[in-house]
Amino acid sequence: MDICLLTENINENSGGIIDILEEESVAVYVFLYNEFLKGDVTLNPVSQFMYRSFYRLDNAGLTSEFKTAYFELMQQYRNKDNINPKEIIEELYKYKRRKGNHSIQFSFTTN
Repeated sequence: MDICLLTENINENSGGIIDILEEESVAVYVFLYNEFLKGDVTLNPVSQFMYRSFYRLDNAGLTSEFKTAYFELMQQYRNKDNINPKEIIEELYKYKRRKGNHSIQFSFTTN
């Protein structure tokens, strides 16, 4: 889908989108956003816990090494204007899941 058409579609349906958002989800998102603005995400275990829960990282069978690398990458890229998801995916792919296999978690690169 064309990005302009997608943006237009979102704008046309914004009222309905807002109506279905749960207040709790918005509050958690705002909390995470504010925690991110405070500083180094690698040093904030409460924020990491809330983030992993909100974005379901803990449900994906990921190792602690993957999660550590994830937040290190988040910190590394925090002030970059142009982020290349391919670079992030390639880095995270190096870490096996708890099952011992590799997995591409594209959605985790675009949160």
